[in-house]
Amino acid sequence: MAVARRVALALLVTNLVVWAAWAALRVGGGQTAAACALDNGLRGYQPPATEMSQTFARAGFNQLFPGDSNFALPALDSGSRTSQKSVPGYIPPVLLESIAVVESKWHQAYTDPGTVGPLTVAFDCGYGVMQVTSGMISPEGQSGTPSTYQLLAGLHYAYNVAAGAALLAGKWNLMPSYLPVIGTGDPHVAEDWYFAVWAYNGFVMRNHPDSPDLPYPRPPYDCRSNYYVPGTQRLYPYSELVWGCTNNPPVDAQGRPWFTPALQPAGKLTLPPHGSISPDVVALFSQGAQTAKQDLLTLQPSHTDTTPAPGGSFPATHGQPQLQVSTRSMNVGPVGQDRDFPLVLTNGGRGLDAYLVVSNTPWIDVSPAMGVVTGADLGGAPATVTLTIHGAELPQGGAVGSVTVYSPLSASQGVQVTVTALRAMVTGANGVTRGQ
Repeated sequence: MAVARRVALALLVTNLVVWAAWAALRVGGGQTAAACALDNGLRGYQPPATEMSQTFARAGFNQLFPGDSNFALPALDSGSRTSQKSVPGYIPPVLLESIAVVESKWHQAYTDPGTVGPLTVAFDCGYGVMQVTSGMISPEGQSGTPSTYQLLAGLHYAYNVAAGAALLAGKWNLMPSYLPVIGTGDPHVAEDWYFAVWAYNGFVMRNHPDSPDLPYPRPPYDCRSNYYVPGTQRLYPYSELVWGCTNNPPVDAQGRPWFTPALQPAGKLTLPPHGSISPDVVALFSQGAQTAKQDLLTLQPSHTDTTPAPGGSFPATHGQPQLQVSTRSMNVGPVGQDRDFPLVLTNGGRGLDAYLVVSNTPWIDVSPAMGVVTGADLGGAPATVTLTIHGAELPQGGAVGSVTVYSPLSASQGVQVTVTALRAMVTGANGVTRGQ
């Protein structure tokens, strides 16, 4: 698993974020960093809470996209520091639920459940439910476009959760070479994920339970009573926020908890005792034998998550999207200056589809160049893409150009739309135009 540890280390470095990034979320239309992988002002689909819970469970059991190396959970290193073995990827679903509460309040988009609205994006290029930052800083596809991974991780809630889960699993695999081990290093024990959860937000001193920047003593964090109190989260290290949301999940307007932890034995997750984690643990990161001195005994009581495996992969249970375009050929003109023409995208299949529209022609601009469309089972919301024809850039006599509509999930992965444009010219009296 040495390769897995090197990959996990790279993920840790690239995903290092400021602790308080949750508070700086910007919805679609807000200003994100100029170098982010996806465009500003995008829209996403917000699933109902029941669908989100099922998605977290599937992610924990590696049942979202197990055959996709970009989004599947890796095998995990399990066992004590001196007795390691490789086991199938698994994360207690309740930890994913709680991390998502802290990161985004379960928002892939800021809109009503079951509808399409402004995408959740942070100032640091953190996207979606899990605020995935790694690999989302700048476009990595061809000609300055986002890669398939970036498109799906940023726009599609299930792929976003899968990406976040894979990143968390990568943090786990930093043990024992780079992170301390708790107890027997059993991924089925929720408490054994303490250091990995810490690293998900950044293995920095600000997230140390005894950080001088944090008050002590402090009451346990409580998502029910503290969640909507401004500034409260800044008084806690990241792992305590996640533990607090597991032990006391937030409630809706009717007082119903967002989720019910299925812990065995029943009770609350255990935190390391105060003072048991050396202040040097961050400085000793990756120092091998020195890291071993920071290992902790099994936290008592420890808990497992008895959430059952949902069964079936996400594509098998959610159907196949089918991206469709309103036309494959446009005849426009005469065009003098800039003129806009709509191209409507729909999903004739099921589930959620993501799209990318690329202009193949200098005189055609596209906006928004990426987004989502829902099938009839999710409300059937179309997406309207505006093609802006720059008449001044057209050659004499007009021209034929095109755009290509890509969908990584649809059977029709690339659809070309031809645009025939006639250039307008001004002749004679003002306002009299003639095509040429």
